[in-house]
Amino acid sequence: MLSMPRAFLLFVLVAVPALSVHAVDKVTTIPVHFTKGSHSATVKGSFAGYDAVHYTLAARTGQSMTVKISGSSNANFNVFAPGDQPGQSTALGRGYVGGDWTGILPANGTYTVQVFQMRASARRGEKVAFTLQLAIDGAANMATDATAARPNPHASGTLPCARYPGQPTTPCPFTVTRGTGGDATVTVTHPQGFKRTIVFEHGQPTRAEADPPDGTATVSASKESDLFFVRVGQERYEIPEAVVFGG
Repeated sequence: MLSMPRAFLLFVLVAVPALSVHAVDKVTTIPVHFTKGSHSATVKGSFAGYDAVHYTLAARTGQSMTVKISGSSNANFNVFAPGDQPGQSTALGRGYVGGDWTGILPANGTYTVQVFQMRASARRGEKVAFTLQLAIDGAANMATDATAARPNPHASGTLPCARYPGQPTTPCPFTVTRGTGGDATVTVTHPQGFKRTIVFEHGQPTRAEADPPDGTATVSASKESDLFFVRVGQERYEIPEAVVFGG
């Protein structure tokens, strides 16, 4: 007959490894390659609880990436720039079922699209089945021909913007006219048709104009890696450095 301390010790030795196994999240990494002549791909997958699926794909500075997800309502995704790691770095973009993401890519390299679910449903161990659509424009949408005359190259695309406090960012069309030395004029069109022009001087946003005019708005900005976070009054804009300086 086992004494109480010895029986308890055996229980601990058996039980602890089992608990450790369940504490480890499973991350599945899947490289995505477009078929020849195609600029998009659709993949399907599933996971449960705190597990996640990471899709990796190569892209270039200035290209436009679009990510869409459908399926279980608790399917979410984050987009990470080359060198950034889920759980350790700030996401370049994010989305959910019904909330697509489109953005101009700030660097050459391998991007990661992390598919996951929020903590509340993950805690319940819910299963997530999803379909993910990934698209990258065939040419560097932001970049003009390297041999084109400067100054005043022009480019267009989309970038995340929001007009009101608490409003999630949404892909907004923009155009940019570049000068030299980091001078650029970026005009962003909101979904309601409102246009905001942000003027960069020597690589920094210095002033803003509106169409229709809305008075003088205070411009403030911060920068993380190659991404400008610009505020014009209550409006928010995420502008890759490539927009200002070119790809």
